[in-house]
Amino acid sequence: MSKEAAAAAKARGNEAFTKGDFTTAVAAFSEAIAQDPTDAVFYSNRSGAYASLKQFDKALEDANKCVELKPEFIKGYSRQGVAHFGLGQLDEAKAAYETGLKKDASNASLIDGLKDVEARMRAPPAGGAGAGLGGMFGPDMFVKLQADPTTREYLKDPTFVQKIQQLQSNPNNLGSMLSDPRLSKALGVILGVDLQAMGGAGGMGGMGAASAGPQRGSSTVEVDEEDSDDEDGVVRDEKPSGGKFKHTANLTPEAAKAAREATFPEGAKIPEPTKVLTEEERAEQEAQKKAAEEARAAKEAQAKVRAEADKEKALGNDFYKKRDFSTAISHYSKAREIDPSNIVYYNNLSAVFMEQKEYGKAIDTALAGVEAGRAAAADYRDIAKAFARIGAAYQAQGDLLKAEEYLNKSLLEDYSDKTKQTLKKLQEQRKKAEQEAYIDPVKSEEHKAKGNELFLAGKFAESIAEYNEALKRDPKNYKVYSNRAGAYTKMMSWGQALDDCEKCLAIDPKFVKAYIRKGKVQHFLKQYHKALQTFDAALEIEPGNAEVLEAKRATMMAIQTTDVDPERAKQAMQDPEIQRILRDPTISKVLQDMQQSPQSAQAAMRDPQIRKQIEILIAAGVLGVK
Repeated sequence: MSKEAAAAAKARGNEAFTKGDFTTAVAAFSEAIAQDPTDAVFYSNRSGAYASLKQFDKALEDANKCVELKPEFIKGYSRQGVAHFGLGQLDEAKAAYETGLKKDASNASLIDGLKDVEARMRAPPAGGAGAGLGGMFGPDMFVKLQADPTTREYLKDPTFVQKIQQLQSNPNNLGSMLSDPRLSKALGVILGVDLQAMGGAGGMGGMGAASAGPQRGSSTVEVDEEDSDDEDGVVRDEKPSGGKFKHTANLTPEAAKAAREATFPEGAKIPEPTKVLTEEERAEQEAQKKAAEEARAAKEAQAKVRAEADKEKALGNDFYKKRDFSTAISHYSKAREIDPSNIVYYNNLSAVFMEQKEYGKAIDTALAGVEAGRAAAADYRDIAKAFARIGAAYQAQGDLLKAEEYLNKSLLEDYSDKTKQTLKKLQEQRKKAEQEAYIDPVKSEEHKAKGNELFLAGKFAESIAEYNEALKRDPKNYKVYSNRAGAYTKMMSWGQALDDCEKCLAIDPKFVKAYIRKGKVQHFLKQYHKALQTFDAALEIEPGNAEVLEAKRATMMAIQTTDVDPERAKQAMQDPEIQRILRDPTISKVLQDMQQSPQSAQAAMRDPQIRKQIEILIAAGVLGVK
């Protein structure tokens, strides 16, 4: 169940009700009830629709359910009264109105309904003193006229409505109005007969101005006495209420409004009462009609202009596809001259200028298009397209900041994955360009020198800041990486120190000082096997380097004097190289022989490759030395 769906169904029902389409209204209110059977208003509205269809038994069932769900909802008692009244259950109708009045003694709808019931109770039988010609213009007249598709259109004409209202006030004027064929059709609808088949208005048996009641042989309609209008010239304010009308002319404006509100479904748009127009009001209507006609004519004229301009645009498109840009420009320009409010023509012109690499013209044309489009409330997607084209033009000119600005404007108008990707690439391009523009090897050396001074002064954090700036000025200054690695080492940032050593060696693989720093960090981390490999790599470059030889001896001494550390061995086992060595079947056999057959192990160790692998395991702490 969905309250949102219920509310939507209720709204459709209200709209159908106000149009007189009560069958559709019943279906819509039933859908609302199916979505939310706990809302008393839905049952009240459907009761009103059933009553308008004169299905009073169903109307009563819904009215009772409404009161059961929400006893404080006053309109429920009004719905009960209408349904009982329609079923001829006058005592029950009276009781329903009286029960409601006990809860709200000032309710105009209940007061009016009770008066109708009491009047019906006092009325003589149908066809008695209360029957007459005025009965055909009784309270349900407008319901019948609204329900018929032909007379519904007549009601849109104020002069026709005025004639009907005059007949309500004085039925004896009928004879003087029968020259209007629309009135003949309306009388047939009101009486429920086909007057045309009976010979038109004459089929009414000579009913005319002097006829105060039905004549012998004429077509007559039985109406209740209280449904006849008083012949006092008062225009009645009438609205349907469950298949009948309520007279509100004798109520105050506030009470009349309340009675109308009680008549229609909850939330429905309530029509204003029909009234005879004054000369001023009729003039105002004519002025409104004239304004509407002028607006329609202007719209038609604009459509013709647009069609002519679109023909030129289509020709421009054809020549654009053929890459005949000069001819395309002439047609797009013509389209813009015909309809200067259409941003599409500006965008197409701008596209041609982009193809011709006339980026300034492309930008100016697109900007003019945005201005015209804003004034004409153009589609935001067309404005986004114009901004994207301006961005592309600035990018082609090398003004990446301006290009980024207009691409962002385009995304604000309409998000597009394509524009977003273009912006991302442009930002990367701009960042790279800024970095390249910032490179200055001379300044890089200056910052490196400042960093070295700070390093020697023990100000390692400050030295790192200078080294950072030096690298921004020249990312290929590999010695700065080595120097920064030294500063990171002093601050015990081992991971960053190793990373800088690797960056330095990636640029200059023969820079021995970087190997020394890298090996010493590995030694400190007790990654002795890696430290030995680093020192060996340095010795391949400079075999007699004293600093490297000393560092290697210190590492080998540490290996020999360090007991097997389970934690260090565990970390070493995560090294891919150690894992590879241990998975080697030959090494596995040697390790087994060391435990079971020392002579076989010694023989295997004479192999330089095997010996090197075993030494790596010892250096890593996986094997102990006894």
